[in-house]
Amino acid sequence: DRPHVFAASFVYELPWYRKQEGLVGHVLGGWQLSSIVNLQSGAFVSISGGSRATASPGNGFGSNLDLAGDWRAVPGGQTPTPVFDAAGGYVSGGYINRAAFVPRQGLIGNVPRNLIQMPATETVNLSLMKRIRLTENVRLQFRTEVFNLFNHTNFRTLATNFSASNFGALTETDEPRVIQFGLKL
Repeated sequence: DRPHVFAASFVYELPWYRKQEGLVGHVLGGWQLSSIVNLQSGAFVSISGGSRATASPGNGFGSNLDLAGDWRAVPGGQTPTPVFDAAGGYVSGGYINRAAFVPRQGLIGNVPRNLIQMPATETVNLSLMKRIRLTENVRLQFRTEVFNLFNHTNFRTLATNFSASNFGALTETDEPRVIQFGLKL
């Protein structure tokens, strides 16, 4: 469930020198600009893990954790990865406040399903295309396409297993900015 999704696209043919007559017309005419914009609030994910006692119900759902604080109140602020000291102890950072969860022995904890909201994603793709009329029936198309135009980091996965050493780390990202060029006859 994503509470907010905005998607828009456009194609705009630049209005000057559409007939592409003369040298100036061939250089300045035939340009087209298009874009796709996608803005989404983050997806919700559940916390797993904790230590199950042998007398614990084994239904496979939930975790043996109690929510004891605000998961967003990360010491040092929310960052993609947690910081550890030389001995391997947690210092600060990460996307989830580790101290907000307390293990419970024997029963399923009170941590609700889909508690954590991932960071929002923002993607803007842009294309600039030039059509060149070589003869009446032959055209050449030159394209420049930029994916993730503003090079925004969009996180894909979050380590949500409380028992994992990287609990609270944002572990994967979508593609960075990619620029490609193309010719078509």
